[in-house]
Amino acid sequence: NRYLKGEWTSADRMVYCMFQPKTHILNSNEVEVNYKQFKRTFISVDYGGDHPTAILLISVNYQGVYIISKNWKLRNTAPSDIVQKLAEIVDYIISCGVVCSNIFVDPSAKGLKDEMTKRGLEYTNALNNHLDGIGCIQTKLSTNSLFILDSCSELIEEIYSYRYKDNTTGKDEVVKVGDDFVDSMRYGVYTDSVISR
Repeated sequence: NRYLKGEWTSADRMVYCMFQPKTHILNSNEVEVNYKQFKRTFISVDYGGDHPTAILLISVNYQGVYIISKNWKLRNTAPSDIVQKLAEIVDYIISCGVVCSNIFVDPSAKGLKDEMTKRGLEYTNALNNHLDGIGCIQTKLSTNSLFILDSCSELIEEIYSYRYKDNTTGKDEVVKVGDDFVDSMRYGVYTDSVISR
């Protein structure tokens, strides 16, 4: 509302307050994502047992710039159906002429990972250090090394609503509501940036 409609809103306690829509959101009508031009393209998954499963398609170029080009939200979905969707996304990546370099999965998603193993889909446990992961995303945004296609509307909505708790303990703790896509983004970008060093 603040940036698109000119309405006054507060960014107080916003986790990614350095997110600037005019900079970090790419117009899908103006930007063509050619996966062959990227160094790596991978999938990131935040598995939801009692909340939606959030899947992101993320690419990184040879300069270390990340672009998130697609998002999917699966509600009340069995692990086997999620794995079917992941297989379809892998097939899509292959149809674009590249390989899927990795599937980063919520490390606590045992049931999902068991189904992936049965299906022959290899995965990597995502790194789940909240502070380091959030710090990584904040740095990528601050240095304009992370961009999101406007078609990923659900992820963009979550970035705006993702906030720290109001507390007096001095610790920065995030509000764990409506954070499926931002968690998936953190899993993918942070884990890939660490293991590719």
